[in-house]
Amino acid sequence: VQVAENNFSGVSKIPEFIHGQRLNGPITREDSRAIYSPVWQISPPQSDITLFNYNLLNVPAFDRLVNASVALRTGAFSELIDAQYIFGSSTIPDDHPRSMLVEPIFQEANNRDSPIVGHLVAIIPWTAFFEGILSESPSAIIDAVVEQTCGEEFTYSIESRSAEFEGYDDEHEKIYDKYERSISFSAFEGNSASTFGVPDDCECLLHLFPTPEYEGSFQT
Repeated sequence: VQVAENNFSGVSKIPEFIHGQRLNGPITREDSRAIYSPVWQISPPQSDITLFNYNLLNVPAFDRLVNASVALRTGAFSELIDAQYIFGSSTIPDDHPRSMLVEPIFQEANNRDSPIVGHLVAIIPWTAFFEGILSESPSAIIDAVVEQTCGEEFTYSIESRSAEFEGYDDEHEKIYDKYERSISFSAFEGNSASTFGVPDDCECLLHLFPTPEYEGSFQT
């Protein structure tokens, strides 16, 4: 929950319980900001209690997404992140690309004009976007190259109900460049930085290419 010092009586005591360091040394008190976003409810339950009351606004990616979500009054999606660096042992190790979704919580449900009183934070593996999106019959394999405006690039091989991570690069077969299909993988069009005065959340382009297996499926 975000807390502004001038919004609630007695709030000056709250920073005593909010800390800004947890991974590289002793917990330090966070008392230099007017706005806080301490971690509270977590699913699944965690054994690492130092995560609770950690001020997520100390994480640059989260701070930027909060600014975007406040200006846009909706969710914002991050570049690739190291979830274990942010959340420590509470995150299951995974070599697949992952990003962070920050969704604003409004004081009045279904009223986006009401004050934002907190944020829902989710760590989403990119595999979730590609699993189960192709028909099982006929079987086909395509390469999906994700290009992010913040500089990242990675490739998935998609087949029927599954998706396999190929690597942090453009791994598609170059002989199929002329068959490329690209779409924007973003909730917004245009430049939110120029419109709202906040940095863009990381926009994505999805480039799709056939594969030798896909080509072979059309040969008899």
